[in-house]
Amino acid sequence: MFKRNIIIILVILLVVGGLFGTKFLQINNAMQSRKAPPPATVTTTRVITETWQPSISAIGSVTATEGIVLSNEFAGIVSAIHFKSGQAVNKGDLLIELDTSTNKAELKGLLASQKLANLNTKDRLSCSKQNPHLNQALMRLVPFSIKRLQPSIPNKALSTKR
Repeated sequence: MFKRNIIIILVILLVVGGLFGTKFLQINNAMQSRKAPPPATVTTTRVITETWQPSISAIGSVTATEGIVLSNEFAGIVSAIHFKSGQAVNKGDLLIELDTSTNKAELKGLLASQKLANLNTKDRLSCSKQNPHLNQALMRLVPFSIKRLQPSIPNKALSTKR
């Protein structure tokens, strides 16, 4: 049994030694066959003075590294743009115009409603002078119909000017 173990250990050592020796020879041959890099190529030229163009025309694209996002206070359709791409603008400059035709139409409607409320008030006042008990309930509503329109008219007028 002891002989058998020694024979197994010797066979294992022979196999491992053979593998180690083979790998050692492969690495050694690879290192010897390695060539030194060729020397660097150097060229020379004479220095002469020339004039260069200050700019060159070329076709290409440019991507901004920093930019801004423009947004407006009101949603709508842009009807006019008052700047060109790349143009410098100052704070407060008019950049775009929105289509205000719908706001102008709504403003006209509100002004007409206000005029109608004023006319109704005058009519009810003249009727109440002739028959005081007839329009008392309606007369209580007249100031509210006028006051209801008053806040929306300046807001709509302001939005048509922006």
